[in-house]
Amino acid sequence: MLKMPANVWLLTLIQALAMSAGTMLVLAGGVLGAQLTPDPQWSTLPLAMSIVGTACGVVPITRLMQHFGRKPVFIVATILGALISLMAAVSITHSSFWGLVICAFLLGMVMSAIQQIRFAAMESVSVELIPKAASTVLLGGLVAAILGPELVTFGQVFIDHVFVGGFYLTAFLLMLCSLLFTWIDNTHVATIKSAETSRKLSVIASQPVFILAVSASVVGYALMSFIMTATPVHMHVHEAYSLQDTKWVIQSHIFAMFFPSLFSGWLISKLGTSKIISLGLCAYVATILIALTGGEWLNYWVH
Repeated sequence: MLKMPANVWLLTLIQALAMSAGTMLVLAGGVLGAQLTPDPQWSTLPLAMSIVGTACGVVPITRLMQHFGRKPVFIVATILGALISLMAAVSITHSSFWGLVICAFLLGMVMSAIQQIRFAAMESVSVELIPKAASTVLLGGLVAAILGPELVTFGQVFIDHVFVGGFYLTAFLLMLCSLLFTWIDNTHVATIKSAETSRKLSVIASQPVFILAVSASVVGYALMSFIMTATPVHMHVHEAYSLQDTKWVIQSHIFAMFFPSLFSGWLISKLGTSKIISLGLCAYVATILIALTGGEWLNYWVH
């Protein structure tokens, strides 16, 4: 049996702690947006901007990791994430909606660095351990799904202002991650340049398989973002469900995002990519239908 190196387990722990910042923001972003916004139509903007920030950060973060290596970029990103979390806490204390929006965008960029952890784990092991290393790091996402929203509850023990304590705890966890990153081995983004095998992006983008993959990703991520953003606002603000009930639904949602990754590779090998995409679309249709049937707590939890 192949034994997983300590470096991978350390990265899994860091993944669990650092990803908690993103999962905490899922619960806090929409609710805070609705509470602080001068116009209700902008209530989902903070969480939406965190997603935009993640998308905007992927390319520059990857380029920095190519040049400096993953370790120093991870350290700087988590330190900046801690400072941004403190700025978010100050913005909430002063009821600054746009301050929260800016902090959410910047935290999203930090999350684009955190999402590179699984690649650092894969690059730090031998070829035969790569699939197992990737699966191991994904366990950190399952922990973050539970821990992140709980930061809001834990934070209220120290500070009465709802959500402020959660951002303070997030800053603490990100600083802890920056210290843990100092113990990992540095790796660089692998680059392979070959004139014989490289293809232009225009050629790749014209292929039906590429178009299908991008289209499925766009639809899937857009619907997921919509559900993830709208649910806490609708539950806690409009339907007056308690923060505990809302938190449990969000935790279940995020847990369900990560859990299938543990066996999705096996399912794809058995059923094929197209069938898995079709099953995912069917799941979305079921989600929409369940959401339309009523506003009971079980409806929110199931969809």
